[in-house]
Amino acid sequence: VNYRETNSMHAIKNVAESVNNMAIVRYQTDYEAYYLKYLRDRGLDFTPLWEFDYLALMSREHPLASREDITADDLEPYTEIIHGDVSVPALPMAEARELAAINESKKCITIYERGSQFELLCRLPSSFMWVSPMPRELLHCYGLTQKKCDSGSHRYCDLLIFKNGHHFTDNENLFLEKLDAVIAEISRG
Repeated sequence: VNYRETNSMHAIKNVAESVNNMAIVRYQTDYEAYYLKYLRDRGLDFTPLWEFDYLALMSREHPLASREDITADDLEPYTEIIHGDVSVPALPMAEARELAAINESKKCITIYERGSQFELLCRLPSSFMWVSPMPRELLHCYGLTQKKCDSGSHRYCDLLIFKNGHHFTDNENLFLEKLDAVIAEISRG
């Protein structure tokens, strides 16, 4: 097994160039057409794994952690930790500028490695991050909580990508079975 944590564009490149047999790509559903076209243009096939709404992840010490309902406006004064994968394939320049402007106007810290993100969240109790639903044991380990938030368009999809005609090995199929079980467990809450 060769496990790499990277951004979606590098994952697509690695599979297209046969560096990896498969990858999981996450994208905001608003940009689905761009991703699917890009994958097809690169000779890649895909299957949806999971579609979900992002949650606000924060320290149990965060000022909003005890509140039942929070909104995106409630989060505005706090520092957002952003995963450094914000590229969208073939996004028109006007939309790319708009996306960049939104991120530039926020108080944020950009991090590219998940372990560091969780560490920052627990050490900076006034920070938060938008994430997929997380396993309870991970929340407990880092002293974090996740909150539903009326946030607008934070619907995401995880896709399994692979080359057209790829035949999955027994180990790859076992991995996918375990992945499906984890997704089912997290989805149940």
